Amino acid sequence: MRTTKRSTKAKRNKYLEKDKIKALAALAVNKGNVSQTALELGIPRKTISRWASGENITPLTIVQAEQHKKSLAEMFEEVANKALSTAVNKLNSDASSISVEKLIDISAKAVQTSRLLKGEPTSIQEQGNAADYKGKLEALRAVRAAREDRRLAKVG
Repeated sequence: MRTTKRSTKAKRNKYLEKDKIKALAALAVNKGNVSQTALELGIPRKTISRWASGENITPLTIVQAEQHKKSLAEMFEEVANKALSTAVNKLNSDASSISVEKLIDISAKAVQTSRLLKGEPTSIQEQGNAADYKGKLEALRAVRAAREDRRLAKVG
């Protein structure tokens, strides 16, 4: 009885250029989160990670991914505008079943995603008053003191 030798290498998936383009754009939407992108697209995390680092990616793929991101940004911007317009209309007439707060939330998320895809800042830096900073500084000092106490307890 003759046995045939089977290949020990696992069968590799062949991905199309459009898969790479979609993955690179999704990676931008997910703020570079490879695991989240892999989960959403059903593509192994290592594959997404290799593409993100430029492996098996051509300059044309990068250009097309940027174009895809721009078209997605425009779509999210359109969603934001529609949600905001609907929110304004709801304020004028209570005909819609979606709450104004929900519409504003949808609009804000769509604007943020649009900006992310365009490479623009996505949030306003938090600005606090002196009391806020004083409280944060005191909390930080307390944490550091507790760590130092633990360290000294281990030594002593």
